[in-house]
Amino acid sequence: MKKMKQKRKMEKKNNKIKFTKMSGAGNDFIIIPALKDADQKAIKKFLGKVSREDFALKMCHRQLGIGADGLLFLEKPDVNGASIRWDFYNSDGSRPEMCANASRCVVRYLVEEKISNGKPLKIQTPFGVIHGRKKKDLVTIKIPKVSIFDLKKKVLIGNENVEGGWIDSGVPHFVVRARNVHEHHGRIAKAAMLRNHPYFHPRGTNVTFIEEIGKNELNAVSFERGVENFTLACGTGAVAAAIYYCKINGTNEPVKINMPGGTLAVGLTSEGDVELTGPALRVCDGVVHREVLSV
Repeated sequence: MKKMKQKRKMEKKNNKIKFTKMSGAGNDFIIIPALKDADQKAIKKFLGKVSREDFALKMCHRQLGIGADGLLFLEKPDVNGASIRWDFYNSDGSRPEMCANASRCVVRYLVEEKISNGKPLKIQTPFGVIHGRKKKDLVTIKIPKVSIFDLKKKVLIGNENVEGGWIDSGVPHFVVRARNVHEHHGRIAKAAMLRNHPYFHPRGTNVTFIEEIGKNELNAVSFERGVENFTLACGTGAVAAAIYYCKINGTNEPVKINMPGGTLAVGLTSEGDVELTGPALRVCDGVVHREVLSV
């Protein structure tokens, strides 16, 4: 009898895992802690034969899961000096090289969970190590290695030659000037064609529409790979938009980027790196039950 009770207790424990949901200017993410060996074992038992890709797909579903633009596991780093290493999945189960708003959310999480132990905050990603800091309600990350492929790239969509800047700000973005960018629902088809255009194969590209509304201030919206739709905010899209704007206008001044979910600020450091600053909201903490795997 005692053994049966212990077995039921273990089964019940393996039927749920902890999560935190966070939002970076409306770009939302599910964070699952997996830093301890016990966490890794619990996650492995919880998932069973379900892959992490399929788990992300289920968890990010807006009606049948928690709902998010992406999901990430926080694990032990294998790079000296890094606070954590992440295993990140888009809402369609694909794995991006980098996500700037997720990085900002993770920085706040590390501070609040006291994981950094007062040391500099560094996140190990496939793109590289991202440095971060939190000051009051704002979180800043530093993005190295921003690459400009072509500032005047023309892509033919039907009978229209679309000109924009092709920039890698951690992930590739095609930045296009437009009017009334926040009224973006009529641009979904165009954005999808640009995102999947043969010129950008095999990686594809995110597509960010921008509109200048004042000196060093833009309205912007991004159609993201892996979400396959417009999101409320995109950190790498904000960075790509700011870099494009600065290069076209010959300025290195900070740029304010207004996205549907909130405002982000982009600035250049004296070392040539790019800093992204904005809000990171802790939405909720909870547990997810194994039932979600069967949906």
